[in-house]
Amino acid sequence: MFRVFDLILVQSKGFVDSILSYRGVRKEKVEYLPNSYEVTAPVEADELPDWVEEFRECFSVVFAGNIGKAQNLPLFLDGAERLKEFENIRLFFVGEGSERQKLMSEAASRGIGNVAFPGRVAREKIDAILSEADVLILSLSDMEGVAETIPSKLQGYLAAGKPVVLAGGGESEKIIAAAGCGFTCPATDAEKFADSIKRLFAMSVEERNRIGEQGRIYFQSEFSGEKQNESLRSFFLEVLSSRS
Repeated sequence: MFRVFDLILVQSKGFVDSILSYRGVRKEKVEYLPNSYEVTAPVEADELPDWVEEFRECFSVVFAGNIGKAQNLPLFLDGAERLKEFENIRLFFVGEGSERQKLMSEAASRGIGNVAFPGRVAREKIDAILSEADVLILSLSDMEGVAETIPSKLQGYLAAGKPVVLAGGGESEKIIAAAGCGFTCPATDAEKFADSIKRLFAMSVEERNRIGEQGRIYFQSEFSGEKQNESLRSFFLEVLSSRS
């Protein structure tokens, strides 16, 4: 089927080989066009939920999004347990999902008190909340196909200009390495995840800001709406030129 198309756009470079595996698909027809991410308008501090004030009283490590099985969030609980000796480090799981209640119950039963589950927030406030955090965390399960995707959460994290810690691999790991915006560890290694948080905690605010800013710059150059519109226009012009 794919061989009849003039242009095939893939959301991640990890999908290129899958498309080329189809008979008759030529490499020059396949182009990389990742999803863009629309940053919401600024929000005044008094419009944010009251619990955001806690970010300013601790070293806030924030996950935001769906709390489900694909996010591999039990790893974060294991990591949080290894961070209990650091009284000022606190992990926030912002969002809802099928695994939220289970994680809350497990945290309580294991006495992991350095985590919080503030719940869902409106989309128009999430970018402002991310910008208040010290570190943003992302975890991907090792389910087939997950590593090849670029989650929009990662793009939102880059846009927020904060250091990122990823538990996982694939395309997200490559992006964080290219941007120089944080640290990565295997999806099953809670010890290395905790160590990544410790490394950032030990840094100066200036150093963390520098790392986060590198992510913001990478977002602007690779994922902004302007960049994607320019790339899409270029691809279309190239196809039209080849058919004239």
